[in-house]
Amino acid sequence: DLIPHMARAAVRTGRSQPGRVLVLDAHRLSFPDASFDGAFGNAVLHHLNPLPALREIRRVLKPGSPLVFFEPNMSNPMVWLIKNVGFIGRMARETPGETAFRRSQLESLALEAGFSDVQVRHYDFCIGPKALLPLIKTIEPSLEGSFMKSWSLSLLLTAKA
Repeated sequence: DLIPHMARAAVRTGRSQPGRVLVLDAHRLSFPDASFDGAFGNAVLHHLNPLPALREIRRVLKPGSPLVFFEPNMSNPMVWLIKNVGFIGRMARETPGETAFRRSQLESLALEAGFSDVQVRHYDFCIGPKALLPLIKTIEPSLEGSFMKSWSLSLLLTAKA
């Protein structure tokens, strides 16, 4: 993480997990080329300048290593409203400069950054109150098979370095 207090929060919540939490800028990582066997991110790229960040992630990955990122989908009506209607974004506590991606945009960024076997698919279609989750899970497959598929909440980007 770039923000020290967020890194401290990650340490507190992940105490039982192996690994280290570092404060670094994703655009300029302090690791040698081909240092890592894979990269995973959940709602990270939309906070960054995505192309330089993806290029830097590509640099530190060993050839053939997997990249897996989940990012918000700008085609989702709720995400679009949060990202494009000021007062709704403020109510949702949007970070200034934060964005979301369309499927083709995320694919193009990964390819331009030098990744291969790039795939972007819709993921995580429905969310809702805990009490409604059983109902949501029941109807979700039929919604995902319809024209509404492009309205998924997230996009799943997979690729190889």
